[in-house]
Amino acid sequence: MRIIRRWQVIGSLDCRVLMHYFWPTSPLSQPGHATAPPNALFPTPASRLPVWGSHPANPDNLCGQKVLLFGADRTELVPTANVACGLTAAQLWNPVSNPTGERCAITDFMRSVFGVTITPDAPNGKGRVAIDNVGVQYGLAALNAGQITVDQFLDLNEKVGGFGIDAEQVPERLAGDDYAIANAYRSGAINEGNNLDQVPIIDHAGPDPGLAHDYVHTWWMRDRLMREQGHLDNHVLWFGPTPLIGDTGWATEAMLAMDRWLTAIEKDTSKKALPQKIVDDKPEDITDRCTATVCEQYVATRYETPRSVAGGPKTGDVNKCQLKPPAREDYPLTFTDADFARLQQIFPNGVCDWSKPGVEQQGLRGTWLSF
Repeated sequence: MRIIRRWQVIGSLDCRVLMHYFWPTSPLSQPGHATAPPNALFPTPASRLPVWGSHPANPDNLCGQKVLLFGADRTELVPTANVACGLTAAQLWNPVSNPTGERCAITDFMRSVFGVTITPDAPNGKGRVAIDNVGVQYGLAALNAGQITVDQFLDLNEKVGGFGIDAEQVPERLAGDDYAIANAYRSGAINEGNNLDQVPIIDHAGPDPGLAHDYVHTWWMRDRLMREQGHLDNHVLWFGPTPLIGDTGWATEAMLAMDRWLTAIEKDTSKKALPQKIVDDKPEDITDRCTATVCEQYVATRYETPRSVAGGPKTGDVNKCQLKPPAREDYPLTFTDADFARLQQIFPNGVCDWSKPGVEQQGLRGTWLSF
């Protein structure tokens, strides 16, 4: 069964900076934003939903899960975060007391892929950052749809900020490292789907209540597959309710179904190319699977993310956008001269040009790569 890397981290970036904006006085730790006063411009869940783009039944939960489960403000780099990758406090990196200690951020887990930056407080290097939010117009679709006001849009993008290489919140947007971003694509950490015609895929997930691993990633992958191979014949959606595991669990059933599919391919002695064998040898009963209720709730509904609300592509695979100057004609509403001048000040280097590929966007370089 193919495990598809969907690159969760870009969503965690967007969610974290937005949570800082929406709850500016909150440390984002439990109970965190649940008890902190929200931003006066976005005082209710309904007012924040158009920017989140998430599950309408629980609009604050999706990003709350991403942030609170992935280290929150404390981050993986702070010993008190309780995200210490199994090490003792004495083994962990500390910029003052232990600069050669182990760093537990995802960028450091993948330092052999992303490369490192040597700094005085980390002579062994810090993993380069492969995510970016420069030029991202948070809430753009909501603005264009009249769901938020110009003042809300401008204030949000003026103050949302980013974070630094130590995951510290900073006023500036996060400028991703081009080398690290290129290697994220080359290595398959961002899976563009350009190699997936070589494998049968059963993509299984249960009900999506708007948690950290939201189901939009499945739709991203399907769109990437259509772009790369022009069909979805080797990709099966396998939805299911609880129980997930056990002899009768739907994940177990998916594994057994995949075993039958692989067995059929293995027995095929024809001279067909592997991609065609995968399609032709799929057992007839292995098809997109869901009940009417599940289809209604989770198949027909494709929730957005902050990045897609900002105008990002439906494939969800641009980690760093190319930039262009803001242009009045790109917005269906009319900016006052003062508001448009403010927009230009907020984005001095330009806004995302989603009509172009991302910076260093490319397909998988190959399998079994070394770095």
